[in-house]
Amino acid sequence: MSEALDFFNSRVKEDKMGGIVDAVLSIDNPRDARLFFDGYVELIRNANKRFKKPSPQQIAKGNIGWCFAEGMSEKHMRMWIKACGAEHPAFGRKIPTDPNKAFQIGVRMGRRMAKKSWKRGRR
Repeated sequence: MSEALDFFNSRVKEDKMGGIVDAVLSIDNPRDARLFFDGYVELIRNANKRFKKPSPQQIAKGNIGWCFAEGMSEKHMRMWIKACGAEHPAFGRKIPTDPNKAFQIGVRMGRRMAKKSWKRGRR
């Protein structure tokens, strides 16, 4: 097991997404953020060697970015963006403060996902 995967496993206290969220929110320096990200990518890659799209890196970046909307400060978001390129799957690198704007972004994302899913089903 690599140092990065050991570090990831030491930070995630429960085997659910909440454990990842808690770990991401508690990490406060770029070195640990990068080590956590590398361990997370390794965990995803080891779980399924057939990943092509999205890549393990894309999955980790999106899941870490999801935490941006969990009350993360701008400074903390910038640290994660710099450490691994994370961004929120719907909002990108800037979380809207207007709930109506956030809702509309989510609706558009849902429509795009439904359209892609429908197209895949027709093949």
